[in-house]
Amino acid sequence: RWRYPDLDELLARPSERQPAFHEGVHDADPVVAANAAIALARLGNAEGAEALFHAVETPSLLLPMRCAAVEALGSLPGDAPTRAPEPSVLTSTVMSLSVCCT
Repeated sequence: RWRYPDLDELLARPSERQPAFHEGVHDADPVVAANAAIALARLGNAEGAEALFHAVETPSLLLPMRCAAVEALGSLPGDAPTRAPEPSVLTSTVMSLSVCCT
């Protein structure tokens, strides 16, 4: 599982002390949006699904964040909105993952 200690710390807080992740998914900074979407997914909320797809498809984001977005997409509830990521981008992410983790 892809972990980011600062995000884990935020998620460990009681819900009333957590940031407004649902607002963060619309942030102009792709790192903020991706982290917010990953947090929502880990909380069982699919509201950030589009931000997760965007993170997977953004090659300028660091590979661990893109992999965390892939993992978060896979953890979304079955009724979550889905679409297929761009095949070439998904392939490059998966290939990068296999190279760094084998």
